[in-house]
Amino acid sequence: MFKMFKIKGNSLYPLYLDGQIVICMKVFTFIKLKTDDTVVFSKQGYGQMIKQIVKIIDNKYFVQGTNIESVDSRDFGPISLENINYKVILHFNF
Repeated sequence: MFKMFKIKGNSLYPLYLDGQIVICMKVFTFIKLKTDDTVVFSKQGYGQMIKQIVKIIDNKYFVQGTNIESVDSRDFGPISLENINYKVILHFNF
């Protein structure tokens, strides 16, 4: 299953730009995620977010934006696979 999202904000600048379109693939338990993958996930209190996986420890994913002001695992801690909905596979500028 695939889905398109539009980037809002600059938390992953310069990798992804505000307004850029990303194509994502649904994450299932058999899909292997690794560092440097960009994922879309839901975080209670923050809603839907897009960040890059920077570290995996004990099946928990430490996600981070490239912008120092990004709200990410530095603020709310690592996330579990159950929270990750999509993995970015392509991005476009329109």
